[in-house]
Amino acid sequence: MAHGIRTVGDWVEPYLAQSVSVLLKLRTLKWGGPWHFSKGISLFLLISALIGIIWLHNEDTCFIYREDVTFTNISYLNQDELYQASLVDGWSTFWLRPSVVEQALQRHPYVADAEISIQLPAQLTIQITEQEPTALWVTDAGTLWLLEDGTALAARHNRSHDTLRILDGEGAAQAVSFTPMVAINAEVMRNAQKLASYFPSLQSIMFHEGIGLNFSSPNSGIWVYWGDGTYFETKLKNLLTIENELTLGRLTAELVDLRLPDKPIIR
Repeated sequence: MAHGIRTVGDWVEPYLAQSVSVLLKLRTLKWGGPWHFSKGISLFLLISALIGIIWLHNEDTCFIYREDVTFTNISYLNQDELYQASLVDGWSTFWLRPSVVEQALQRHPYVADAEISIQLPAQLTIQITEQEPTALWVTDAGTLWLLEDGTALAARHNRSHDTLRILDGEGAAQAVSFTPMVAINAEVMRNAQKLASYFPSLQSIMFHEGIGLNFSSPNSGIWVYWGDGTYFETKLKNLLTIENELTLGRLTAELVDLRLPDKPIIR
């Protein structure tokens, strides 16, 4: 976000207010009396302010067009789509408010943040922070980016090779939403990320309706039915205990079902 940026209007408006105040005072003067130098200065300031305002409203160099705006720090977004989202076309820097433009840009689903710099008379440089996926939601319909809040967006690049993948062919983890935005179930997202934090080499987690989260353990290779996010610590303790028994050769298993934390099932 921009901090401490002042527009032309911010500089001129106090000047205009002062000049109007002078004008009101001039109405009370007795113009037939002796002319004072201070009166002349006040009148000059008033006329200058009015001329300046008229010039700012009509001078084309103060209006913003496509060639006056540059977006920086972008990789997959393009200049034209961001310019359209900024809603600055045809605006004068006299009236432009950076915070309003930033808010307009942040409504673009792929913009995480925007910071504006104004160079007079009408040059804008806008630094963009692009959204990057927290995880990938891989469905039969395609791969979607998942943001931190679970919002799902169409992928804009394929550079996310090390990003956690939630494999959900049928899209069963989709959250119920009353907005046009598609999102994954927040609990599924949160628990998948928590598992990935415990197992840093875990790159893919599957989700099936009725089973919940399931994955191949990076430690032992056995398949794990994890289920939902309840009793997370108990499930983790059970898994580590079973894997230790496998390592010692006391157990053989291809699958462990942890959905019932008090009674894990080994197959």
